[in-house]
Amino acid sequence: NDVSSSVRAAAAEALGVVASGTNDELVCELLVRRFEDADWAVRSTALNSLVQVSKQPCAEEWLLDRVLETLHSGTWGCKTEAAEALGLLAPKNDKRVLDSLTSF
Repeated sequence: NDVSSSVRAAAAEALGVVASGTNDELVCELLVRRFEDADWAVRSTALNSLVQVSKQPCAEEWLLDRVLETLHSGTWGCKTEAAEALGLLAPKNDKRVLDSLTSF
């Protein structure tokens, strides 16, 4: 929670590199929380890192649940990052994700 947005963005980026492909729940949770950051660069970096950390081709159910929760409860910036994350992480034709995204 550094005062500098550059430091927060760098930390989010480093988490993506260090935990790439691990699907680590704690790291994913920390990155999803960064969707609420006031700085757009931090939010964007957190999104990119979350995609790196998540095992591909699609995220685990717990991660999709957490991003869906964020989509419906966050600020506009947070919702934007959550929507983008769902587009990148959700399996094709996931009904919950489709329903959530079409509700806006």
